[in-house]
Amino acid sequence: MWKLPLRASDPDLQERLGRLRSLPISPPPALHQRLRAIPAEAGGEVSTARVVQSRRWLLFAAPAAAAVVLLLLLTSRPTPAFAEVERALQATRTAHWTETITQFPAGGAPASSRRAEHWARTEPPARLEHHENGLRILMTSEAVRVYQPYPVERYTRSESPSGTGELMRRAILYRIITPAEADRTAPSLGWKGSRSSLNGTPAIRFTREYQFSPAPLPQAVARKMRIAETVWVDVETYRVLRTEQKQFNGRPGRLEFLTVGEGFRYDQASPPGAFEWRIPPGKQEDVLTSRSS
Repeated sequence: MWKLPLRASDPDLQERLGRLRSLPISPPPALHQRLRAIPAEAGGEVSTARVVQSRRWLLFAAPAAAAVVLLLLLTSRPTPAFAEVERALQATRTAHWTETITQFPAGGAPASSRRAEHWARTEPPARLEHHENGLRILMTSEAVRVYQPYPVERYTRSESPSGTGELMRRAILYRIITPAEADRTAPSLGWKGSRSSLNGTPAIRFTREYQFSPAPLPQAVARKMRIAETVWVDVETYRVLRTEQKQFNGRPGRLEFLTVGEGFRYDQASPPGAFEWRIPPGKQEDVLTSRSS
């Protein structure tokens, strides 16, 4: 029960007013005016209703102000650098994901899509592509092996372009980020991050653009090829959740290829025999060299 009359010099009231005035969060203007209206020293009486109302303001306004400050702190956190994504990649043992490549031909022809599953491991380094049309590609430190079911069935073997050891491991990991055969000489450069969402879940979105100059094409054509990449990563683990790569070829601004990587799963057991390469009896493997046609 409240004691009547309640004076401004009441120790209980003064203690609570002192706590409120010492809060690091500024009270709302209306509450601030009410506090100033209460004398800090003895000499006047304050009604019970007025004290109860002021205390109610204290109960509701202070938590609300604290919530606003917390919200500002959360939304003002700096976006992690792409180095966090690279560190998460380095800790990856295995990865499995799917890719869909859509081609947009010139002249208004209908777009066509093809899908492939990817398995990757880092020890020993290896990566397998299994396309829905039967094409299979296995890359290891020793060689790149390809099974081509069309137009003529063929097994081929060529030297691994990524070398051995750490170079091969790095090529496999960065294949997760850069889907199509573009310039991977500097895969960690040029990324700009921002906080975003993916399918309604908070995520970090990294984007970059660069020119792609494949060696077989004339320089005049290569200058017109532009790559735009987007990578979404988990806000806690920084692991890749989705990738998109757009290749603009020919006329400026015309999209030719869209490659989407999704369904990423990490550090799970690969299917038995996924990285084993078997050639059926009666078939032979052609060894390709740099001079092979």
